Amino acid sequence: APMNEVELRNIMYTVQSGGYGPVAIRYPRGNGVMLDWKRDFETVEIGKSRTLRDGRELAVLSLGETGNWGSKAIDRIQSELPEISVTHVDLRFAKPLDTKMLHRVAAQHTHVITVENGVCDGGVGSAVTEFFNDNNYNVRVCRLGIPDEFVEQGTPDELKHLCGFDEESVYLKIKELYNAKVNV
Repeated sequence: APMNEVELRNIMYTVQSGGYGPVAIRYPRGNGVMLDWKRDFETVEIGKSRTLRDGRELAVLSLGETGNWGSKAIDRIQSELPEISVTHVDLRFAKPLDTKMLHRVAAQHTHVITVENGVCDGGVGSAVTEFFNDNNYNVRVCRLGIPDEFVEQGTPDELKHLCGFDEESVYLKIKELYNAKVNV
């Protein structure tokens, strides 16, 4: 799930070269505009995430376009509360997960927020939680995404807010988990 148009171009470029078997790409719909469209294509390593920001307090693992909201929420939190240092990882892939990165995150953080534009139950947040549990990591995971219930109709922004995985929701969850961590 690419985070933006550049990532979409690069993953499409990568998979068209062949040798990967079936590939599903979830691309964001919306108002994105790639300003630098004449840039060179880059090959994306399948199953490899990218770390957008290194921090110490907690980690946000986002999938696809939710990384844009996560980045904005982290920028906001760091401008208001500079003592909160947040790692942000763009997972890029729901499968295969980047287990090397997950080991690193679990070794460095006790609190993780996953953000996805999909159902929480059985989604990438569940897979991350299972990975931590299967590897005996003591990591508290908070999953943000679509709840396993009927969601009313609305604009994409209204629905993200209603489901609790928009920029404001990520911002509030970072503050909540940071406060819980320091008050233990």
